Amino acid sequence: MKKVFLFLIVTFSVLYSADAQWYERSCGVTDLDSITTQEFECLWAKATITARTGKIITGIGTSLIVVGGIMVGGQYAFTGVTFAMIGIVIDVFIGAPVWITGNNRKFNLRENPHYKNLNIGSLKVAPTISKNNFNNSYSVGFTASLKF
Repeated sequence: MKKVFLFLIVTFSVLYSADAQWYERSCGVTDLDSITTQEFECLWAKATITARTGKIITGIGTSLIVVGGIMVGGQYAFTGVTFAMIGIVIDVFIGAPVWITGNNRKFNLRENPHYKNLNIGSLKVAPTISKNNFNNSYSVGFTASLKF
């Protein structure tokens, strides 16, 4: 059991350090705090592609699990179990990690100021609390912004 935990810790630390270098490999970015809009759009597109790829692979694995489950009830039980096992391996070891990695990259990019300028033409409505400095009272309202 100790060997399994040690293996997982080493594996995740290597994957984490490899994931931290994707900014530089993908678009030549060395610092996320000082990137241009073009670099941000490049990184956002790559992160979106990674998340979509993970979703597609997970869908393929899930469909193999479903097909295997259907086949288990018939005369092809061994083939059905094999399909289900392959689907589980695809979901757990390929699809889900790629999907999570893409969403994690997008989450990290959402912290960047360029994220606010990405959705041009969108209407955003947000609740706000504003303070009246004249009589020190607060009022609740909504803020609407249209990006064009």
